[in-house]
Amino acid sequence: LMDRFELPLLGRRRGWLVLTQLLLAGVLLALSATSPREAIRVFALLAVAVAFMSASQDVVIDAYRTDLLPPAERGLGASLGVMGYRLAMILSGGVAMIWTDPGQAGGPVGSGGGWTWPEVYRFMAVLMVAAAGVSALLLPRLPDSAPRPTSDARHDLRGFAAVLLAVALGFWLTDNFGGMAAQALVGPLLDGSGLPLPLQKRWVDLATLLLGIAFTLPLAAWAARKAQFDTLLGGLNSYFSQKGAAAFLLFIVLYKLGDAFAGSLMTPFLLKSMAYTSAEVGVVNKVIGLWLTIGGALVGGALMLKLGLWRSLMLFGVLQLLSNLGFWWLAVSGKGVLPGTVLPAFDWGFVKLATP
Repeated sequence: LMDRFELPLLGRRRGWLVLTQLLLAGVLLALSATSPREAIRVFALLAVAVAFMSASQDVVIDAYRTDLLPPAERGLGASLGVMGYRLAMILSGGVAMIWTDPGQAGGPVGSGGGWTWPEVYRFMAVLMVAAAGVSALLLPRLPDSAPRPTSDARHDLRGFAAVLLAVALGFWLTDNFGGMAAQALVGPLLDGSGLPLPLQKRWVDLATLLLGIAFTLPLAAWAARKAQFDTLLGGLNSYFSQKGAAAFLLFIVLYKLGDAFAGSLMTPFLLKSMAYTSAEVGVVNKVIGLWLTIGGALVGGALMLKLGLWRSLMLFGVLQLLSNLGFWWLAVSGKGVLPGTVLPAFDWGFVKLATP
């Protein structure tokens, strides 16, 4: 739909960018008012909505950058995009964890104690509104030279609604019947495995999720064909008609799979398994580590211009694999095996690290 329809006033790409950022602000506000202890289902669905809107924002940003930059500059533009993404993670992941640490003072208003997570979410919502203002007022307009879609608008709207209904139906069926089906399939295998009951339940949950996806994706594809969702079907047909399309898609998924798993598990690993405080994780992992990542992104973009895309992908893939061994080493060796560096207390105006 983002590619098919152009919103009024702001032109191609920017209108969708502003809309997704405003929707993100609204969902973050709703998230701040929802207790995960009392309404975990609603909280989880709102978190999925945040992920959906942020992924939609990423799609628009990538399209905007591709339309704006000439082909020779897109590799470096992508690395600068990673730099911006990592800078945002310093605030959302590092600084926010310092703010919420009970032993720290800080926050943009210099409060005398740790923030609550609802306060952090409300602050992030305000930042998204500010980002929408920047997108609307400061970003340059794209040249009006992009080819316009020729598909039937009614078919696309009907197709989008049909896909949403198919996903909702798949979710409902998985939620109500998927657990029983997964238990029947993997339960006999787990009963004789000797695994603890909580771990067995997690394997059943994983099987439920995979069964739901295996049912919902074909259902959504069938709904798209029946409703003549031309933009979606045309895009998929255009991609898979190219030589090596399936292999390239598999490469995209597998290239970052290990790193994505490690990244998603990193914070609970450091907090729960290694018993670091949230302020330690915020400062060392989310702030210092991300500054190093930003430097790596810039160096990587510069090296890609010299090495070429293919050799850069292979080299950085191997280095990415080796870097994940650090988590294994930390888990085996334990906390505090390396000489430590004492960070003095600091106050940067928006975040304060206090001495005990």
